[in-house]
Amino acid sequence: MKAILIVFLLLGSTFFIPSSNADRICIGFRCYPRPPYRRPPAPPLSPPPPLLSPPPPFFKPPPPFFKPPPPFFKPPPPFFKPPPPFIRPPSPCGHYRWHPYCPPTSP
Repeated sequence: MKAILIVFLLLGSTFFIPSSNADRICIGFRCYPRPPYRRPPAPPLSPPPPLLSPPPPFFKPPPPFFKPPPPFFKPPPPFFKPPPPFIRPPSPCGHYRWHPYCPPTSP
């Protein structure tokens, strides 16, 4: 009974003794290299403050003093009116040669 208690204390104490080495972590009889220190992630950046719109101008600019004069010569109207574009009326004979209104085609 005492032997079991001594073995338990010896084995159990090795698991809970903190390692005095700063570069190693020992658990029981096994030692591992300490992982490199990782900086905790930075907190998320706060959104920038809203940009203030510039204040309205204090004085309204005056209207122009002189109006531009109207054009002296008016351009003449066109001499000939261009004809309207020719639009071919739709015909079923272009694509459908078997249409009853189309003349029979000679081979």
